[in-house]
Amino acid sequence: MRKKLVNILIAIILCFMISIPCFAFTEIPRREYAVGWQISQPASGFSLKIPYQTDFYIQPIFTVSMSHQETITYGHYALGLRGIYNLQPHQDLLPYTGAALGYAHSFRKKTDSDSDSNSGSSDGSFAYQAFFGVEYQKYLIRPALEVGIGGSNKSDGTFQAGVIFNLSVMYYF
Repeated sequence: MRKKLVNILIAIILCFMISIPCFAFTEIPRREYAVGWQISQPASGFSLKIPYQTDFYIQPIFTVSMSHQETITYGHYALGLRGIYNLQPHQDLLPYTGAALGYAHSFRKKTDSDSDSNSGSSDGSFAYQAFFGVEYQKYLIRPALEVGIGGSNKSDGTFQAGVIFNLSVMYYF
């Protein structure tokens, strides 16, 4: 099952990468698309950077993970949406600013036939952040580091806020 999911994701990425260059030959100014991995809270995972306007990007983030052991199934999924505005570049460094919203949900469910199959626990959290980042643009694969402020509201009613640090590695085409 996991192998099939990985193959499907790779096929989607390849189709997306093959179809994008067709738009580069039109009279619209060329904008760079990116695919990669974003590490942020609560949504970390596979990410696309889609140009919206000249210096503005929309960046959806998606991840899913599931494992099964003898009597317990556990996993999580996360969804996020980020808006990024590029500032004036300085040599190989591109500063940017942005805002993000995200939701993550984790679960743990007992699957033993001797116990109640509905027993288990789940936990979700909703988060937001405003950040400033710098991307190193010398190569096609570009690392970035972000610093900002953010907050997280969990399903149990607790709220956390503070300074956040995010990382990403993106491939531009």
